[in-house]
Amino acid sequence: MLHRFRALSDLTFRVDLSLSVDWFTSNAYSTDADVYAVMLTVGRMLAVALAIAIASMESYGAEMSSNGKLSRNEFVVEKDQRLPHSQLIVQLPIAHTTFDHFIAKVVDISPSIDSSIRDTNRTFLASTDDSRTIRVHSLHPGHKYRVSIIGRKDDTSSILREDEITMDPLAPQFPIQDIDITMNNITLKVVKNEKYVQDSFLVEYRQLEPDKHYPLLEVHDIPEQKNLEIT
Repeated sequence: MLHRFRALSDLTFRVDLSLSVDWFTSNAYSTDADVYAVMLTVGRMLAVALAIAIASMESYGAEMSSNGKLSRNEFVVEKDQRLPHSQLIVQLPIAHTTFDHFIAKVVDISPSIDSSIRDTNRTFLASTDDSRTIRVHSLHPGHKYRVSIIGRKDDTSSILREDEITMDPLAPQFPIQDIDITMNNITLKVVKNEKYVQDSFLVEYRQLEPDKHYPLLEVHDIPEQKNLEIT
């Protein structure tokens, strides 16, 4: 929000300044009294534009420090588009004075899974190369997490935002050496990663010559079954 206010203030200031200069140039050959009046008007317009910019920033500062907390809307928590199954991106406010730094804490709250595959609780700090970004990485595909954004000031901590996010599932990778191909049949085999959580698998069959597509086959997952075989 601070960035928006600043951009708006700068834009307003530049527009007013350019209009004032154009007006001053067009009246440069008027009488001394007219020139003096134009200069006074230019000064007033610049003063008004500057007052608008200051008022906008003061208004934001008052909103940001209300109750000593930042608004939860100042933070953005989303899946990384490149790694939606294992990484989250937390965008932090552009400018703040309320806290020294921020922490992202993740807790695995996936329902109905064995404790042996539940992810450990972890905390993440802002990236060293980008102080406005926290990268929450190495999460488990298909798991559901509670993500808490915590602000720290000296020895005091405050929870500013909490979200529950389910990571995208990740399709198993079938090793080439475990693929059996015959004239009329193909069998794919893989040992499932026990830390991955999924409800079902969608299998698409396609004939190459001649080109022909078949309906999608949905295979429901059995958590206790470690091996996946598709024929």
